[in-house]
Amino acid sequence: PSPSHQGLICTFTHADLALKFLDSSLVQAYRDRAAEFWSGVLTVQSARGYWDKQSWLATAPDAVAVQPGFEGPLAVLTRASILPSKAMAFWRYAPAAQAELSESPGCMLAMGLGEAPLVRQCTFSLWQDTAAMVQYAHQGAHQLASAAAYKHQYFSESLFVRMQVLQMAGVWQGRSFDAPAKAVQSTAPADAALAGSRLAGVPSLEVSHV
Repeated sequence: PSPSHQGLICTFTHADLALKFLDSSLVQAYRDRAAEFWSGVLTVQSARGYWDKQSWLATAPDAVAVQPGFEGPLAVLTRASILPSKAMAFWRYAPAAQAELSESPGCMLAMGLGEAPLVRQCTFSLWQDTAAMVQYAHQGAHQLASAAAYKHQYFSESLFVRMQVLQMAGVWQGRSFDAPAKAVQSTAPADAALAGSRLAGVPSLEVSHV
């Protein structure tokens, strides 16, 4: 757990609402206080599982206006409620999987978040392409951790979401992610926006779901 590392995940019915939120005084306040800040607008390609007993639906084909030929990075969101009695067993697998994630070829960004320390966890990662993401997911420490979680039923609830990044901006771990918003039009619906920041000495809950 970190007292200065925050993330916010929101879902919207329309792209103009997501873009308006990212341009709001609330988000600007986070930017002003942050040593580093990343934000993005994304659509959901596929999802399985639940977050607070709610499933996520994939974006409908006509739900967002994407320019022809657009191929942006992929994003993956994983979230799990870990059974308290199995938290210690789960966390034995975490260091190796996290180390491999940060060094995995094709991983552009990775951050861990938690609604409640140690038992309600979320990870967000950004990938150059599907092949890089699949290669990490199905081998090494992550594959061992996933197999153990399934076999021993570590989770009371879990969610896996694959998303397409339509636009992103900011800096994370010293790397710039500023890119023009060529993929999304403000009048078309979109599904998700995520903002992450490292705040200078501002302790608070690390992740929220709206």
